[in-house]
Amino acid sequence: MDKSVNKKNNPAINQGLYEDLSDEKSPSPTDSIKAISSMEKRVFSQAIDFIYHNQFNVIATLILMQLTVLVAMWQQANHMLLFSWFAAGAIVLFGRYVLVSRYLKKREEIDTAHRWAQYYATSSLFNGTIWGSATLLFFVSESVINQVFLLAITIGMTVGSLVVNSYYLPSFLLVATPVFLGTIIRLLMEGNLEYQGLTLITIAFFISGVKIAKNTNKAMLEGIRLRFENLDLIQQLKIQKEAAEEANHAKSKFLAAASHDLRQPLHTLSLFTALLDSENNKQRQQDLITKINRSQTALSSLLNTLLDVSKLDAGIVEAKLRDFELDTLLKHLLPEFESEGREKGLYLKYKPTHSVVRSDPALLEIILRNILSNAINYTNEGGISLLVKKLEKTSQNPQIRIEIADTGIGIPKSKQQEIFLEFHQLANPARNRAKGLGLGLAIVRRVSELLKHDIELKSITGKGSKFFITLAEGNPERVVTTKLEDVSVSQYAFPQTVVLFIDDEDEIRTGMLKTLNTWGCTAIIATSGKDAVEQIQTLGLQPEVILSDYRLQDGENGVDAIHQVYHEISRKVPALIITGDTAPERLREAKHSGYTLLHKPLQPAQIRAFIRNAIHPPTTRQDSIENVKNKVSVD
Repeated sequence: MDKSVNKKNNPAINQGLYEDLSDEKSPSPTDSIKAISSMEKRVFSQAIDFIYHNQFNVIATLILMQLTVLVAMWQQANHMLLFSWFAAGAIVLFGRYVLVSRYLKKREEIDTAHRWAQYYATSSLFNGTIWGSATLLFFVSESVINQVFLLAITIGMTVGSLVVNSYYLPSFLLVATPVFLGTIIRLLMEGNLEYQGLTLITIAFFISGVKIAKNTNKAMLEGIRLRFENLDLIQQLKIQKEAAEEANHAKSKFLAAASHDLRQPLHTLSLFTALLDSENNKQRQQDLITKINRSQTALSSLLNTLLDVSKLDAGIVEAKLRDFELDTLLKHLLPEFESEGREKGLYLKYKPTHSVVRSDPALLEIILRNILSNAINYTNEGGISLLVKKLEKTSQNPQIRIEIADTGIGIPKSKQQEIFLEFHQLANPARNRAKGLGLGLAIVRRVSELLKHDIELKSITGKGSKFFITLAEGNPERVVTTKLEDVSVSQYAFPQTVVLFIDDEDEIRTGMLKTLNTWGCTAIIATSGKDAVEQIQTLGLQPEVILSDYRLQDGENGVDAIHQVYHEISRKVPALIITGDTAPERLREAKHSGYTLLHKPLQPAQIRAFIRNAIHPPTTRQDSIENVKNKVSVD
């Protein structure tokens, strides 16, 4: 029951569920040559198949022609010689009949097409020799009718074989060449001028026949090629249609699940808000406010999870690999899950490690956090253990493996691929939000592919599951130890800092104005880029920081508005784009603007952190304000 979540072993990824983030490579020259070779092989096999499938008719026609020669030459040729010629031709045709019969029994063996083509070409040479010898053996100088008859055979054999044998050009040449050669030799033997002229005409006809055969061969093979390309195109369209139908089904499932899970906290919020409006007791008001905050936090968490998937699908998440001590990350992460485990009576075992790994710490934390969260949610007794070990069999490219094992409900073998798909949850038919949205392992799959870390799963129903994360070992000499900056409460105030806020929603502008005033900022509030320029001109203030919603009225966006402000003040200042749009193309547009990007719903602390970072940049390169980084959220 070993399943791997990477390009090689995960069918879901191979079907394109992770197309936006995969490192798509253009086909190599070798791949292109193989594709061309495969197509040419199919075309050639089909051409040979066509020749063999028409041979019974050809054989019957040749027998009839031989009988005609036998009758026509009976009065003029030596009977023994005529019978010998007829017998030789019959033997050749019988050999071809046997050859064709054997081919039709083995026609599925496409790899042998060249061998069968050579067999047929050999029989064509024998057949051409038989008919070429007819002119040499039975030519009567005194009989014009005899000569016309034999020349008609020469031309008839050429034209008749052109249709079938042009599918394989060597077979045509091996028939036509001896037929014409016998005729030309016999005409030259006559010696006089009339026969020499007839010889030139015969040679010209032969050359013309070869050119026609080449053109016919090219056209026939091209026709077969186009047929196969059309069939391949139809197959691709069929696959794409099935993929589109599957995507549509997934979208419907996504909307249904998201609608349910988002409506729940919103419904709770509306109830608590109504109660708060009618409640006079301050203590009960405070309790209701606490419950409202919890519902708001749950709603934010759900929206952030959906946003994480959109970011990954949009391809705007960048992996910043570096060497770091794994134990530092685990010591930061595990206490949170120890607390959750104790509440359920579960243990969390972990043995400290000195391993150094090469990865993106923030993205690796997402993988570990989602796997640990799943383990806690689906384990009712026992616990979770985390083990870090070095793989000994990879000395050339040393690797570290993180093993996370639980004693939970386990995953049936038939479901072990499905759990990495969106909104798929086992043992949660009631969609309890405490167990998440069913997106955790879908995010794990996407992030592991982005980092090129292999994820494997072993599970036994009723006994538990074990996840393996394999990543490259890092170099201890490249580890840089940094500390987060201490942020004092006094740094939350920004006295006289001029902040420009642009948004087309009245309530949001009112709320942001009050918030900025609370922080001591001098606020400029505007509805658009044009309005912002007018406010700056009227107030005579120069903004030090710009905050702008991405979608504004009349098709304007925040990037356009910020550019208008820059043009007015003739300098650039730190700018933040705020968006509630999760469409991948919109996320890419906002990301490519070059400005810091944050997503609604926002906590005031995130905006405050951006302003503080703008006017007091951190002194270290570590992510001292992780809320401002444009990565998948780790909350």
